[in-house]
Amino acid sequence: MKVTRRQCRSTRCTNTPYEEGTEEKVFNVRELAQYLGQKSSWIYAHIGEIPHTKKGGLLMFKKSALISGSNLVTIAQHLTILLEGRVEHMKKAKGLYKRGNIWWIGFKGPNGKPYRESTGTSDIKQAEEKLVQRKKELQEGKLKTTPAKLSTFEELSNKYLEWAKGRQKAYKSKVYHVKAYLKLFGNLPLKAFTTELLETWQSQRLQEGVAPSTINRQLCTLKHMFTKATDWAMAGEETLKAVRRAKLLPANNRRLRYLSQEECQALIDACAPHLKPIVITALNTGMRKGEILNLKWEQVDLKHGFILLDKTKNNERKEIPINFTQRAVFESIPHGPESEYVFSNKDGSPYRLVRNSFEMACKRAGIQNFHFHDLRHTFASHLVMAGVDITTVKELLGHKSLTMTLRYAHLSPAHKIKALKLLEGKLGSPKDKKEILFHNYFTISGGDGEFVSRESLQNNMVRKVGFEPTRHYQCH
Repeated sequence: MKVTRRQCRSTRCTNTPYEEGTEEKVFNVRELAQYLGQKSSWIYAHIGEIPHTKKGGLLMFKKSALISGSNLVTIAQHLTILLEGRVEHMKKAKGLYKRGNIWWIGFKGPNGKPYRESTGTSDIKQAEEKLVQRKKELQEGKLKTTPAKLSTFEELSNKYLEWAKGRQKAYKSKVYHVKAYLKLFGNLPLKAFTTELLETWQSQRLQEGVAPSTINRQLCTLKHMFTKATDWAMAGEETLKAVRRAKLLPANNRRLRYLSQEECQALIDACAPHLKPIVITALNTGMRKGEILNLKWEQVDLKHGFILLDKTKNNERKEIPINFTQRAVFESIPHGPESEYVFSNKDGSPYRLVRNSFEMACKRAGIQNFHFHDLRHTFASHLVMAGVDITTVKELLGHKSLTMTLRYAHLSPAHKIKALKLLEGKLGSPKDKKEILFHNYFTISGGDGEFVSRESLQNNMVRKVGFEPTRHYQCH
């Protein structure tokens, strides 16, 4: 029953009497509320459940009465923890600590050794109730303090893959990574994982010729496994900290390989019949391989000229315009009302693997060092070279930020040349055609003193081969 401050002062209290002359710890309302991290009104609201006495018209709370009170079932759990010295503050319980989002219990067991247990909840109130229960079992001698079983990496791998299935898009990649770990670590206890062990593994992978970006992806999977292992009480916090201290390797993933128009046509001519429409679609839409192979007829809107992608890598809806070439591709593919996938086998199932046929097509076309994803780079590069602004290219590619799209910006020097034209006549015209003075007062020449025209400069920056420019100009 809730009572007010005035009712408390006017009502005779029949709870445990206050004994004069004792040096036992006694709280007033303000002190008790301060220790519990609550307001004084909270104490008054639950005064009927808290043993107390009155002295000089003030409510007093005696330590021994609070601990031994039999009516403390719903509220006195916080008080018991506090007065037994296990909680200094309601929000900072000494007997409770967090691992991730889960509260853990920690105190000295009957044998003097630390006792730790996961409460399995992120709710502080439920965690405190479990702490009180374990403390009671400790006092009654019923607390079991059997040592925790040492979990192995194999046990963690099985549980992690079971958890990740259906939750993460990259589940197949996770399976590949975890299987590779199992061959190396096997039944190694999770407690044995250290920063040195993981750094040694990184060095071995580098010596095997594995790219740093690949090693980083594998390490991120491993770190997430140990994060979940901590949540599942399979690994300790110190082990998790040791795993997280292993740093990612510096990697440059800014690959930019694209084809010229002649190479694009040569690749299309070299493709097998089933692969040709797939490659043409990639060159004209910039779609990823997974998006193309999983494309359904219900996503193709020929009437309005759009491809609708509901599920993309960035989990955002994307609409891709259909140009004349792409429309001709769709119209040339035979399909009926029962057809589901655009690019499918005879039985209607979608193509899953086109890597071998794509590599054979590149080989027949004489194209080297080219991956299927580079068709997406080719799409974006030709848009930029045609004068399409970067923002539009970003929207067509479906990039979340402009940073990813800016890798193509150097392919269009026209906007820089246009900006420099604004300075002509303002800073003075050049006296000699052999040198052009820019706003930063650097002179660009061909190295031997010959004048480099804007046309030749642009042609050298964007070569037909399709790689980023490698020629360096001498600055005086």
